[in-house]
Amino acid sequence: MATCPFNRSPGASAQAHRRVPPLKPPPASSAGVRVPPQGGTTNALRLIVRDNGSPALSATQSWSVIVRDTLGDFRLSLGRTNVFRGETSSVPLRLSSGIELSDLRFTIEAPIVSLTNFTLTPVAAEVSSATLTPEGTNRSRVTLTPAPDEVFLGDSELARLGFTALPAGPSLILPLLVKDVEARRSDGSLVNNTAAEDGRVILVGEEPLLEAHRAGSTAGTKHLTLYGRPGRSYEIQSSALNALAIWTMLDEVELAAPSMELFVPGPVGSIFYRAAQSGTGGGASQARLEITRPGTALVLHGHAGVSYTVEFSSKLGTGAQWQPVLTVPMTNTVQALPDQIRTNATGFYRVREP
Repeated sequence: MATCPFNRSPGASAQAHRRVPPLKPPPASSAGVRVPPQGGTTNALRLIVRDNGSPALSATQSWSVIVRDTLGDFRLSLGRTNVFRGETSSVPLRLSSGIELSDLRFTIEAPIVSLTNFTLTPVAAEVSSATLTPEGTNRSRVTLTPAPDEVFLGDSELARLGFTALPAGPSLILPLLVKDVEARRSDGSLVNNTAAEDGRVILVGEEPLLEAHRAGSTAGTKHLTLYGRPGRSYEIQSSALNALAIWTMLDEVELAAPSMELFVPGPVGSIFYRAAQSGTGGGASQARLEITRPGTALVLHGHAGVSYTVEFSSKLGTGAQWQPVLTVPMTNTVQALPDQIRTNATGFYRVREP
């Protein structure tokens, strides 16, 4: 039997002992040197097989391999931040590009009902012009132009998007959407393959906010970020959100800064978390009654160690007569009331603090 070594086209590697020779791109550059994307190309390959018999025989097979361009030629991203209502802040606008760009244009969608006074300030030295033009409700068009003899290339912060948070309203998580991205190469041709990453703003009013993260979470621990007012104490609570929606306090923390990273117990399965002001450091929060669904018992939210009085009246307004029906000594921050107090009764309940 004759053996058959084979040759391959330049730029690809193959192993003679394999039935199907594997192909791989040229080796990557050394650390710190950007490797150009390999996608978006058509590669012509030719395989030549020769035996060692007499006379020697050979065969050639040619084919094309198309490598699709799945990575963007550049990536544009808006940053993230948290801000109190009534204050001014900004997020970075970053570009990561392996090609030279002669201009950059895109649209930002942001909720003007909560944010206003948008500005765009150049940061990088190569930025000659940065304009922000309103295009209707919630939309603005951004245009970035480099200085003469300059291009946008590499990883850098090009500008900052500034804004003011309106003073009135609840705490919210607001998206900053990046859309309709356009750019030109230094030769004037359009870039067709772009990538963008949206930003977001944590807008903090009087209520605290919790944000969950996949990174850092495990089967038994969940990674959270608490946003609130420095100097106030907050309870971190969890619930499986069953019929009674019993919330269990996991921890109580006092914020020394506008945000805090937390790692709390996280059992397998669906679990929900929330933050509530605990009443220390920032004034006591009021107790409240909650209806989880019609026909079920009421749930009382309050402070552990405090006894509350639940009162009942058959009507509201003038002539209402509130009668005490139950005293509840709280052993936790959330407690379901006995079955005789149900939401399908005709009348109204309220809770009175001592």
